[in-house]
Amino acid sequence: MISYALAAMVATISAGLPASESANKDVAATKLDQIAAPAGEMITSIGQTLDLEKAAGRKGTVLIFISTECPLSNGYLPTVNRLAKEYADKGIEFIGVDPNEGQPFKKIEQHRIRYGITIPVVRDPSAHLATSLGITHCPEVIVFNSAKKAVYRGRIDDRYPRRGGAPKQVFHVHDLEDVLTKLSKDQAVDPYVTEAIGCPIVMASHASSTPDSSSVNFTRDVAVVLKKHCQECHRDGGIGPFSLTNYDDAVLWKDDLVTFTENKSMPPWKLVEGHGDFQNARRMTDQEIGIISSWVKAGCPKGNDSDMPEPLKVVEGWKLGKPDVVLQMLEPYELAAEGPDEYRHFVIPTNFDKDVYINAIEINAGNPRVDHHVIVFLDPHGVSEKLDAADPSPGYITSGGFPGFVATGMLGGWAPGNVSTPLPPGAVRIIPKGSRIVLQMHYHKSGKTEIDQTKVGLYLAKEEPKRLVRDIAITPPEAVPMLQNVPFLASKIPANAANFTVGETMYVPEDIEIISARPHMHLIGKELKVTATLPDGTKKELVYIKNWDFNWQENYYYTKPVFLPKDTKLELTAVFDNSADNPANPNMPPKPVAWGEGTTDEMAFCFFELVPTKDATSKKELEHAAVTSFLKRWIGYQLNGPHGKLSKFLPPKGSKG
Repeated sequence: MISYALAAMVATISAGLPASESANKDVAATKLDQIAAPAGEMITSIGQTLDLEKAAGRKGTVLIFISTECPLSNGYLPTVNRLAKEYADKGIEFIGVDPNEGQPFKKIEQHRIRYGITIPVVRDPSAHLATSLGITHCPEVIVFNSAKKAVYRGRIDDRYPRRGGAPKQVFHVHDLEDVLTKLSKDQAVDPYVTEAIGCPIVMASHASSTPDSSSVNFTRDVAVVLKKHCQECHRDGGIGPFSLTNYDDAVLWKDDLVTFTENKSMPPWKLVEGHGDFQNARRMTDQEIGIISSWVKAGCPKGNDSDMPEPLKVVEGWKLGKPDVVLQMLEPYELAAEGPDEYRHFVIPTNFDKDVYINAIEINAGNPRVDHHVIVFLDPHGVSEKLDAADPSPGYITSGGFPGFVATGMLGGWAPGNVSTPLPPGAVRIIPKGSRIVLQMHYHKSGKTEIDQTKVGLYLAKEEPKRLVRDIAITPPEAVPMLQNVPFLASKIPANAANFTVGETMYVPEDIEIISARPHMHLIGKELKVTATLPDGTKKELVYIKNWDFNWQENYYYTKPVFLPKDTKLELTAVFDNSADNPANPNMPPKPVAWGEGTTDEMAFCFFELVPTKDATSKKELEHAAVTSFLKRWIGYQLNGPHGKLSKFLPPKGSKG
């Protein structure tokens, strides 16, 4: 029997999932320092009885509410272990509490072992303890002092700006650690609360399992939507933190399903609709979003089992068939358990003794739990090997999402849900003899150490190559070695400018078809748009990201190649938010930011993969599209063509951004 001697509690801070409206009102009526530490016995994940009073620390006690499935909660576990160890000798004790429905003792213990949790973890049936303390999210902490009075409740630190986002590259506030430092030194702590950013506690469901043929139900309607849009990631072994392959799982996460589909942060797709037609678009229709919302409002009726579709069958191995050449990271890489997302590059020699033409490339992600996306660069000069040699760990890290060298091309990319497709007929990519391919792995840390060894499959061209794929970027002169003396953005992005806008123009020197687009900015990027104006005045919207996120960068492949005739004008517009209201801003208070390769510097690029529209009639003509002559031709056209000198970035629109 579990008993609690608890006072009424303080108001919930974040908009979560309160256990009951009356309990929430009771909490709201009480100040934090009137909350007494809970007493009584609870059962740990290993079946032992834990006396809460005896487990309390001499100078303070931390109750941290966690979940086995919440990625934010799991991401904090290494920090929890570190703090628990550091402050154990200073009189502070930690106790983990799992209040979530659908997470029984066995699952909690498996989770504790898998993530190496070093503190005892108890189960809070029906979230009674969490409710009485005003806890609504995981992770969320409440700290009691030596007098058994609450002095702090809320987040651990400010590394997560919002749910559904990656941790900040730089964060500044360490609330829990600051409180523990004061308690360990017998200093007074003025009670305060912060908003906890995490997953709402999963409460017991009152869903109806009765078949319902008239309204929206799970088996006939919702399961179809989840199979189409969610199960590629949200399945056993997928990168999603929980499964959505059956009714019980969907009911547990029903509120999140509504929240994240309605705000369109899930499925993750950054491109604005109507600005280019792309393959693998991870976008729900308004009707599909409405199906989920209506189902939850109706009480989550299950429907008839006979209507349930089979879960998504993910093809294991190579989706395009057996590759002609398979290249693999030279050694496994062990990813650390915690920290910001990591861009690590792995060099793989091809050892080709002649130029090789490929028609397709496929990436076989080595660990989908942490492989956020992959981009494959081409390095024929060996610069990447020097970078690799200078890093003691496998591969090497660079700032800002760039590979650390001027790549002669991108061979392809991968993100969860993307399907590799061959190039158009006659189009090929060239891998010069002796080249290295460089895998840029974007890793999202899971809260425990992970191993990755990703593979790349190359599919050789089976017919005579006629058109060579090349890459071009609307880019500032500093990024082009032969133009580094041309000034660009002499004034920095001012501190506190919320809408600092810049632009660039480029003209197409020959008829081309665009295959893919890859926008690139850094942390304070806000918007990026590229528009094409054809010689006859017709406009084509090529790509538009209205809510830039540094942690969602990928190649976007058009459904059909986009034809652009000679003298088409490409216009890039980029907006930066260097204000204190931008949670991704690494500088608090904000400071002026200059162009540079560092993650905390800024950039504004859009890379395009393209091919000429005319077939080459000879090898010499095909090689005319090789990288050196290709770049000289494009850059020369900007400098000396009929449209004048290479344009500079436009000044900020408005006053000071």
